[in-house]
Amino acid sequence: MRKVLFVCTGNTCRSPMAEAIYNHMAKECGLEETHHAGSAGIYPVPGDPATAGAVQAVKTLFGEDLRGHSSRLLDYEDMQGAWLVLAMTMRHVESIRDAFPGMEDYVFTLKEYAGYDVRDRDISDPFGTSDEEYLSCAREIHAALKRAGDRLFVPETE
Repeated sequence: MRKVLFVCTGNTCRSPMAEAIYNHMAKECGLEETHHAGSAGIYPVPGDPATAGAVQAVKTLFGEDLRGHSSRLLDYEDMQGAWLVLAMTMRHVESIRDAFPGMEDYVFTLKEYAGYDVRDRDISDPFGTSDEEYLSCAREIHAALKRAGDRLFVPETE
């Protein structure tokens, strides 16, 4: 199983949206049996649901349901089980690399992994903003995943 772990601050907006969008894309590629995403936060309130804006954005754009999401703290087991860790900002990457020394070789921002310019590596946080900002964030995540698609959605060889 090729597991991608998405990480943000509270695990209620960006990382659960990225998880749902990635899993949706894997399904579209016929790779849902071998490619799976999860998500976690650096500073979550464990058990918090996805925000209403995140739920609505993912439902509207991709038909996926985030209502069952429950935020959780990034831990060592997550890091060990991940093929790749994609954070939403450079600050998240730095925090993850500091907290999990020796695992930094597979930790990037989503946009960094997708080949965006060094000046455009962060996905903005829609928390506490409008529904349109959540839709914009979900589109930004989708665009980055599409851009990295040839690296992310690769059938496993025998």
